[in-house]
Amino acid sequence: MRSKKLPTNHSVLQWQADASDLESMGPCLAARMLFDVLLINEFEHAALSLKNDDCVWGPVHSSVGQEATAAATVAALRTTDKFLGTH
Repeated sequence: MRSKKLPTNHSVLQWQADASDLESMGPCLAARMLFDVLLINEFEHAALSLKNDDCVWGPVHSSVGQEATAAATVAALRTTDKFLGTH
C-alpha cells in the first residue's frame, strides 16, 4: 500500500490500495471479508426495517455504506489485539 501526506495542520495520511494488495490477501481472507461485509449490511438493513416498524425503541445509527471499514478492521486484528468502539 502507498500513503500520501495530505496538506493539513494535522498528521493525516491517505492510504490507497492497488491490485497487488488484493492479490497478496489470498482467497480465503477475501471471501471472509466479503462475507463480513454482506452480513453487516444485512444486519444494518434489518435494524432499520425494525425501526421503521416501531419495533426498536430509541435511535438507530446505521453504518450502511461503511461495512468494509469494519470488515477490514477486524481482518487486520491479531489474537492479542484489543479495540474499543466509542460510538
